[in-house]
Amino acid sequence: MRKYFALLFLILAMLACNLSNPNAGGAPTSPTLEPTTVIYVVIEPTATPTIAVTNTPAPTATAELPPEIMLHKNSNCRRGPSEYYVIVDQIARDKDGVPVSLPVVGQNEGGTWWQVINATGQECWIFGENTQPNSDFSNLPIKEGPALPDTPGNFFVTNQVCQPGPKKK
Repeated sequence: MRKYFALLFLILAMLACNLSNPNAGGAPTSPTLEPTTVIYVVIEPTATPTIAVTNTPAPTATAELPPEIMLHKNSNCRRGPSEYYVIVDQIARDKDGVPVSLPVVGQNEGGTWWQVINATGQECWIFGENTQPNSDFSNLPIKEGPALPDTPGNFFVTNQVCQPGPKKK
């Protein structure tokens, strides 16, 4: 049954191919030429667009980083820019693995000490070799520490006694 159905379908398909051509089996006809209309397109130039001048905004200055130092060594923070001043604070170089950075508000005349603000808000001085600045500090104000106390006026040594030590052989 399937064979007959497939054969019938094949015959119908072959017949359908011949139905679409009305001249099937006849002599071929030559194509006929019909007159055509020619259309000319004229392109007229138009005015070229002009470029409008716009004001370009002036570049804005990049905000400078506030002066800060990062400690690369544990440091004493002193009352003035010298080892002769009293230690106000001791600051570790990192806290829980995070480097400590301190804002800088001044420098000594030689640029070897930085006046910073510590964690308690107090101004104190850190030796520059223990730090890494984040920018150029040449514009920082030059500051001085408080005056060191004078040597006591009535200070002298009395009754100096030298005692010999044990003899060496």
